[in-house]
Amino acid sequence: MRIDPAKHGWLEEPETRAVMQALGHARFVGGAVRNALLGAPVVDIDIAVPIPPEEAVKRLEAADIKAIPTGFDHGTVTAIKNGKVFEVTSLRRDVATDGRHAVVAYTTQWDEDAARRDFTINALYAAPDGEIFDYNGGLQDLVAGKVRFVGDPHARIQEDYLRVLRLFRFHAWYGKGEMDTEALHAAAEGKAGLAQLSGERIAKEMLRLLECPNPAPVLRTMAASGILPELLPFALQLPRLERLIQIDADNFFPADALLRLAALLPDDPQAARSVARITGWEDVPANDEASLRKAVAGQPVATAMEADHRAFQLYASGVFDDATCGVALDHGVLIVGYGTDADSGKDYWLLKNSARHPCRAPPTHIHICSAAEGQRRRGAVGRGV
Repeated sequence: MRIDPAKHGWLEEPETRAVMQALGHARFVGGAVRNALLGAPVVDIDIAVPIPPEEAVKRLEAADIKAIPTGFDHGTVTAIKNGKVFEVTSLRRDVATDGRHAVVAYTTQWDEDAARRDFTINALYAAPDGEIFDYNGGLQDLVAGKVRFVGDPHARIQEDYLRVLRLFRFHAWYGKGEMDTEALHAAAEGKAGLAQLSGERIAKEMLRLLECPNPAPVLRTMAASGILPELLPFALQLPRLERLIQIDADNFFPADALLRLAALLPDDPQAARSVARITGWEDVPANDEASLRKAVAGQPVATAMEADHRAFQLYASGVFDDATCGVALDHGVLIVGYGTDADSGKDYWLLKNSARHPCRAPPTHIHICSAAEGQRRRGAVGRGV
């Protein structure tokens, strides 16, 4: 089997060919190969090479291609040609792991590199002409929609506990039917290891899961296996999230991971603050109850109708309601929650920048802040700050 270059222009782009020719015996690997075989868009191009990173840098620079040692300790170099970015990684085998990081040694054996990858569908390689190399049955799993670990699932999870979350994310995006039984059991048994991971790594995986067309079935499996409570130990609102997902599907809206997270969380500012604290998204609050109460006394529905039809649909459908989690959109900031913190007695808003209303700030974070800080943010974004 091979990827047809005539159907996948990225294989034949001048920048791609220049990088591959400079590196020599190189192959595409991972997501680019997987997505090309599925007919899905290829966004990131990863390349594997049987040479150490120092040699990769030497060859790239000799061909007038910028090389940045972004992950030199792990064998990764970023190649940039005419603004197009490629991640180039030397073939590796694991020497030691601790559940978060790995000590690696370089190798020239493609099968050794394939053996250390997480899932069979991510251990597919392609030559510059599109020829596919499969060392672990990944092609068969890709067709079947089966997300299966390379080798022993328990061992692979113990190497890096982030693979527990990656299992669910990849099944949400690429899986069909029930999850692989061995993989699911191993994930459930390894859930305690999630405590070793940084909030940033957890947040990244969870948000990417929430971006898939319908993450609800996987989230329910995570809840049933005891994994979701390890991350979000709250009374989660899965039915509300499912209503939001249906609105997205009915109106062809792109998935908004942060808005979906807000829908999933309970109507409890303390829960939102906990999530923000874990992920590093928390703002230092300032106490100004009066301004919050003025905002709540207004008409968030009318604001939403005027500024963003989607916000109104969320309100009108009951995904959010004025009594518990009012929705308003003003100057590019969508208010997806407010309430009183039980510990401090302070009032808080749960805010996010809206991708559906013009503003300079991109929709990248959920912020937990007081009414006064919310007013300041709204005014600042409205002025284009």
